[in-house]
Amino acid sequence: MSQAAQKLFRAGTLTYNRRQLAMLFIWLLIGDLVFMVGNQFEPRVLPILLKQAGASDAHIAWIVGTLIQVMQLVLNPIYSYNSDRTRSRWGRRIPYLFFVTPFVSLLLVLTPYAPDIAAWLMRYSWMQTLAQHLPCPPAVLMYGLMVGVFYLFYAGTSSIYFYLFRDVVPESHMGRFLALFRIVGALATFIFNYWLFGLGVKFPKEVFLGMAVVNFAGFMAMCWFVREGEYPPMPGGNAGKNATGGATSARPPLPVRAARSVVTYFRECFSDSLNWWTYICRLMVYASMTASSFLVFFPMNELGMSIGEIGRALSWPSLVWIVVAFPVGLLLDKWKVFRVLRWSLWIQSVAYLLSFFFIRDDTTFLISSLITGVMYWAIMLCQFMLGQEVFPALYLGQFFSANVVLQSVVIALVISPFCGWFFDWLKGTTQTLTLPLLGTLEIGPYRYIMLILSVIFFISLFSLYRVEAIMRKRGLSTGPASQERAK
Repeated sequence: MSQAAQKLFRAGTLTYNRRQLAMLFIWLLIGDLVFMVGNQFEPRVLPILLKQAGASDAHIAWIVGTLIQVMQLVLNPIYSYNSDRTRSRWGRRIPYLFFVTPFVSLLLVLTPYAPDIAAWLMRYSWMQTLAQHLPCPPAVLMYGLMVGVFYLFYAGTSSIYFYLFRDVVPESHMGRFLALFRIVGALATFIFNYWLFGLGVKFPKEVFLGMAVVNFAGFMAMCWFVREGEYPPMPGGNAGKNATGGATSARPPLPVRAARSVVTYFRECFSDSLNWWTYICRLMVYASMTASSFLVFFPMNELGMSIGEIGRALSWPSLVWIVVAFPVGLLLDKWKVFRVLRWSLWIQSVAYLLSFFFIRDDTTFLISSLITGVMYWAIMLCQFMLGQEVFPALYLGQFFSANVVLQSVVIALVISPFCGWFFDWLKGTTQTLTLPLLGTLEIGPYRYIMLILSVIFFISLFSLYRVEAIMRKRGLSTGPASQERAK
């Protein structure tokens, strides 16, 4: 059959036949596989490496939580705002991904060498003198420095990669693509937790090197084979011409233009209560990921499970999600994102609350992991779709970045410091609680992570109810974004 006779699918100015659409999905999903495996190392492996380097729970919270969120706070709006407004022959997203990928890969290689670099520096007397005044061991400080420089570039990958979907995937196939997207993400998480988690702790240099090679090859290939279309000019793009087509007065100086951009950014992003409640709903999902950095210490310290056993227990939910992801995608098409997200948040909130009381051994930990892990994938799929449906399409990166700004502030200044302080405060303590029918429950400090996660998801659920209430009051659809919101 000739190409002219084939059914064509459109995304903006892009046109695909079935084979081209399939190849687009393949390259984007390769990027997803690479991204998701690499994205597991910071919250899972890094806390253990930091512990081995002599870090306290407060140090871990500051590096894995506060530092990363501060970097996101500063950099995500810069990457997002500018990529929305970039117009080049390579598109508006690909140039940024192409630029940051080599640096991300290089810093992945260097990160596990932080203790070696610190030990090398300690040979100098000035460093030995300085180390006496440091708030943490030199190796921990070097890890913090490595993570900070890494996120200087990784912030570009972690934000812009997801914006690419809306630009190149046909709307008619977005639901199916996102279902496949989350299936691949779950597969990557399974691979990491089942095989790479333990290896990453035992052989961090070798595993991080392998991840760097895969990251470089995967994203560079995606940048080469995925093509963006043409974008409409930004509103105000002809502001430099007067009504007759002639040039107006000279453009304002750069500081003035930068100040105006900042004012416009915050006015557009933070002046609407609908956006605020959407931000809070989504940011709490990401706050749960930061709090979950401490989850690994619960089975390790209080249930006596090994790293390998923990990794396997955390891997099975991803495998189950691969089976149920497509039915969930069909349910999303039928119920729409609000209803599915509401039920998922209810189940997740209650599941973590019950986990606090019912987890007694490796079997009950596995059961809890299966329920909360599968719900986590469903929530992650829904919260991404929630942002796409509420935020305007032309400024998608800008509004997603505004969500990250608020998310970073809350996690960096509230969630992460609280977790670090809380677990350091409870360190070495054990309490006993007698429950009807359940008997005696021994409560160590890290068991409380279940209650913290339950509260976080309940806040996300309350925010979702507020989003729905505002949209109903304004007569907006809770299905796909209305035309008014998309402008």
